[in-house]
Amino acid sequence: PVAKRDDTPAPGTIRFGLAGIKGVGEQAAQRILAEREAGGPYRHFHDFLLRADARAINKRVVENLVAAGAFDFSGAPREELFAQVDAALSALGELQRKYPGLRKEAAGAPKAEAAAETMLFDLGAEAGAAAVPERAVLAAEFADLLRHTRRPAAAVVTANGRHDEHAVLDFGTAHAAKPSPGSAKGAAPAERRLTAANRLQYEKELLGFYVSGHPLHAFGGLTDALDTFPAAELLLQPDRTEFRLCGIPGELAKKLSKKDNRPWVAFNLATLKSTVALNLFADAFAAYGPNLAENVPVVVLGNIIAGSDGARLNVKECYALEPAVPGLMRKVTWILRPEHPEAPDFLRLMREAINRHPGESQVEFAFAFPDRATPVAEASTALGWRVTAATFQELQGHPALAGVTVEPKKLELKQDRRWSRK
Repeated sequence: PVAKRDDTPAPGTIRFGLAGIKGVGEQAAQRILAEREAGGPYRHFHDFLLRADARAINKRVVENLVAAGAFDFSGAPREELFAQVDAALSALGELQRKYPGLRKEAAGAPKAEAAAETMLFDLGAEAGAAAVPERAVLAAEFADLLRHTRRPAAAVVTANGRHDEHAVLDFGTAHAAKPSPGSAKGAAPAERRLTAANRLQYEKELLGFYVSGHPLHAFGGLTDALDTFPAAELLLQPDRTEFRLCGIPGELAKKLSKKDNRPWVAFNLATLKSTVALNLFADAFAAYGPNLAENVPVVVLGNIIAGSDGARLNVKECYALEPAVPGLMRKVTWILRPEHPEAPDFLRLMREAINRHPGESQVEFAFAFPDRATPVAEASTALGWRVTAATFQELQGHPALAGVTVEPKKLELKQDRRWSRK
């Protein structure tokens, strides 16, 4: 990383200025890099803490550096480092009290006036203070202190029933103030947590974009089927064309209608390839506003309104994507390689998935024979499947699969009003 907001791409790398990370700032970035120039590259998270200028970092700066991926080079998972920030800073404080030389003072800065007895006490303390040991010895002592001060993270149960000591995920809505990523509802900022589930949200908040992935990757193979048109082509469609589109909402701007002072929202919806602007007007906002939140995947249904000032995208319905997926899938066809030794294993996994999540989606199996037509075997209607994004991703990656096709339900808006063409 560099100090300023220099996002110039370099071959095989991602360069992003430290000062560009939210909450770090230019001054902290300069001091962090000055120490790196003087003492060589930081070897790991603890080495950074031991060498960092205390005037440049505080808890929030350290947390934001971890969450943005500044220590990914060390191989330590961000979630683990984030969970130990409090303990690490506490251990660092103990070391700084033992070795005052670890505390950096501004070069040439005058010390504040003090009473004579205080000055004598300070002189005595400094005279008897232990000298800062070599870096390896200091690192070992720091690690020992950390072992004694580290507290285990509180354990919670995730939505799928797994016991996860870090997993906490709560999102705000268009009606509520936006919480920090990982903050439990009503939690104080000090209780922020970084988890595998909200890592991407931290990246978006701190850097302005996603780096290590994209929230829509969890729905790979499903959103392409659900989208009636690619986002970049929506505005090219005729007036009153109805559409369905999946994406990540951002830049929510709540407004009031000039006609009756009712609230509505203008927002952007980002797909993997492009971003479009949409409007959720008063009637739809009253019904679906709670489903719309920053950075939470949604599926929107609406129509295109073309006027003299250009085309607009009018959202009529909005749903959180994950719970909406099962109700939108009509049929899934798995294309198997029949000669593959693990083909029976896939059929077993599929049957287990149906047993765990029975539903209404139809399941078919196609068999890809070399140089021949691909026959299709339709599963019994009694074996309907409730398609979930997580299970779909697991099955989609099976080695015996040659491919998969997804057929969503026909797009139908709930509104009874029908447009008539003149």
